[in-house]
Amino acid sequence: MSRQHSNNSTSNICRRCGKPLKDPLSQQIGLGPVCRLHDKNGNAGGPTLDMFGGADFTFAIKGPVVVIQDLNSGGRSVTNDLYNVLSAIESEVGSLKDRQLIYKDSFGVWDRVVIDEISGTPRIVSLRETSEQAAFKKALRLCEKD
Repeated sequence: MSRQHSNNSTSNICRRCGKPLKDPLSQQIGLGPVCRLHDKNGNAGGPTLDMFGGADFTFAIKGPVVVIQDLNSGGRSVTNDLYNVLSAIESEVGSLKDRQLIYKDSFGVWDRVVIDEISGTPRIVSLRETSEQAAFKKALRLCEKD
């Protein structure tokens, strides 16, 4: 099942904290892994209303994994609209409770989304993968552990 909803420079210094960046992925994005997750989780909270509308994304159900891709079309990002993105997916496929969720952000990096069992608040956990296949394999390994 698949559905669509309608700065490439490198830096050696994190644009958020000013610390040196050591790995190529962080240098490409301009953020270290800790700052990247801090920014993402700060934006992933609850429902958002915004004059620019919601995020444009695609998603596919691949076994126990929901694969979400940010289309990066100029509106809100999946990161900044995560609660609404997950609500839209749930309205089509039902509960996401027993699924692993991965998504490709607007930087092209794959991360995992974890939904808190008590509050229902989503948070982002770094997978630090740039290939869907590698992110999918990590998500499947996490399914086996659960």
